[in-house]
Amino acid sequence: MHNQSKKHRWLRWLIGVAATLLIMIFAAGGYFFHVAMVPGHKDFINNNTKIVKSDPLYQQKKWYQDVHKTRWTIKSATGNYRLDAWYVPAAKKTNKSVLIAHGFMGNKDQMGAYAALFHQLGYNVLVPDARAQGQSEGKYIGYGWPERYDERKWINKLIKHNGQDSQIVMFGVSMGGATTMMTSGIQLPRQVKAFVEDCGYSSLAAEIDYGGPEPLSSAMAGPQAAGRIIEHHQSHRQWLLSARCQLNGNAEAKSSPNAVYSWS
Repeated sequence: MHNQSKKHRWLRWLIGVAATLLIMIFAAGGYFFHVAMVPGHKDFINNNTKIVKSDPLYQQKKWYQDVHKTRWTIKSATGNYRLDAWYVPAAKKTNKSVLIAHGFMGNKDQMGAYAALFHQLGYNVLVPDARAQGQSEGKYIGYGWPERYDERKWINKLIKHNGQDSQIVMFGVSMGGATTMMTSGIQLPRQVKAFVEDCGYSSLAAEIDYGGPEPLSSAMAGPQAAGRIIEHHQSHRQWLLSARCQLNGNAEAKSSPNAVYSWS
């Protein structure tokens, strides 16, 4: 009788430990999912767009702040979200345009210095807010995977606005760099001539396991964070596992003459 009671106590203890571990795993998954995927204020991200004269890029940012910008909108490729962008035509009429992609939890106004650079080089400039970021609608941050089809819609809008002889370059930084690489891997209009990406990641799972985009490192440090996110939100399992940056050539893109320039 005593042995049977002892076994019951051990069984209850094991059940309690297992239940506690399951709760902790689910809570960790919820936390990582919210930090990585859900738009909103992140304490570890500085979205301040205030410019100061001591900034070495002050002139470029001041130009962007003051220049006349036209608001463009489209509906997202999936989800029916309203996406927002600024368009600045070149000083002299041209068929050259650049599409600029910002980083994780950023917005189009943080890309002002890059917009100024390309405008100075004679380009029409289009700077969108990615879905669920800035002034664009959206439920979750896509890390470039669903956004690549949004970028294609922006490209088509540029062609419609500037003509069939358009020559388009896509440029992105960080998550925008990854979005640029992912976009290069889908079928695009012939008017897209080049991609320039700065410090994008090669796969979403590896990036999240490493610590996420650089601002996420402190909040998501530790291995297997991607696994915990996937466990928490199974509806995103497919693209969480599939989101890999394709440098200009998956089955959809088939063959492409476009050039991809990358640095980090």
